[in-house]
Amino acid sequence: MKKLLSVLIVACLIFSINCTKVDNKEHPVCCVLPQPAAFIFAQKNGVSWSAIAYNAAIVQDSLKITGHMDDTEVLGITIKYNGTGQYTLTGNQVYYHNTTSPMVALVNLSNYTLDNTAANTLSISNYDSSANTVSGTFSIVLTKTYGAPNTGFPQNINFLNGNFKLPLAK
Repeated sequence: MKKLLSVLIVACLIFSINCTKVDNKEHPVCCVLPQPAAFIFAQKNGVSWSAIAYNAAIVQDSLKITGHMDDTEVLGITIKYNGTGQYTLTGNQVYYHNTTSPMVALVNLSNYTLDNTAANTLSISNYDSSANTVSGTFSIVLTKTYGAPNTGFPQNINFLNGNFKLPLAK
């Protein structure tokens, strides 16, 4: 019984010592997990979405970002890169499509392009030349331009609260 009580006291001490306050708020955050070294996260139509494969590269004067999820979804963004700051996305700067499977990636079930009536933005918050990484946020509204009938793909897709940190290809 004494051993059990001792273990419980030690466990309580460890958990209370490891909790920290965030932004001077009263709610402590315990066991904060580190972010992965590279990622693309967003809310896609209100559901968490994250790329399992991604790429970023500066080609001539353009920054190209691509994210793939489940080998069937591809999101791509291309901007004329002028350093950190906010970019308004228009025209063909963003594409998104669904395929049937990785084996038939050339068969698109649906294609989407920017809804130019929405405020589509990409913000580059950090470019680290020594680590060769780029990071920022994005908010994108897309409209279906092609879709096979009865596929269940929505007419519009919203990528909101998007976040990314990616290594730049050399």
